[in-house]
Amino acid sequence: MAHMGAYKCFKYGSQHFYWMSMRSHSKDYIRRCHLCRMNKQPTTLSDGVVTPLPVPRERFSSIAIDFTGPFPSANNTELILVVLDPFTGFTYLIPVSQNITSVATANLLIE
Repeated sequence: MAHMGAYKCFKYGSQHFYWMSMRSHSKDYIRRCHLCRMNKQPTTLSDGVVTPLPVPRERFSSIAIDFTGPFPSANNTELILVVLDPFTGFTYLIPVSQNITSVATANLLIE
């Protein structure tokens, strides 16, 4: 019988046998099966090469931005635009509306 995963192995085996902890034993058996580990392709991507970002040489030569939220609405603002200057570590928190456009976001960054 080919191993089609722990669930199918358990379902097939339970048609003919049963013992206490059969489900967990099926999971362990499939996880430790040498042939399965050698022949099955991994379902996750391999880790990429970690390269650090270059260190900026002056204030605001590089920024990191992100939106966080939504939060309960106050004055029609549900999100916070987080702007970080990696050189100084200074953070701006700007309340914005959920339907803000890219042009409006760029204008906020220019201000």
